[in-house]
Amino acid sequence: MINSAKYMDVIDSRIKPQLQEHFPNGDCVLQQDLAPHTTKVVQRHYEASNIKVMEWPVNSPDIAPIENLWAIIKSRLQNLDSTTKEKVIKSVLEVWKSDPDIQKICEN
Repeated sequence: MINSAKYMDVIDSRIKPQLQEHFPNGDCVLQQDLAPHTTKVVQRHYEASNIKVMEWPVNSPDIAPIENLWAIIKSRLQNLDSTTKEKVIKSVLEVWKSDPDIQKICEN
């Protein structure tokens, strides 16, 4: 476990220098790992450091966006008729086009 003070030290000593090196004009969004640091003090530290943080589902199954998309689709399909291949395809497309969580990930 890492507390907020230690994490802010990581931000200052590791994350900020890497972001400045790879994105000198600041046009990036930080994607956190599986344990997003959401304490108010850390969020204020991100803001004070001008670091944009991607909104991310808590306890996401993987940090790869496609894994999160598939996890959402799979959970939504449990509530839809998926008894044939055609119905699965129709349901996946319906979820993909209309689910707000998927839209949010795609926008980011």
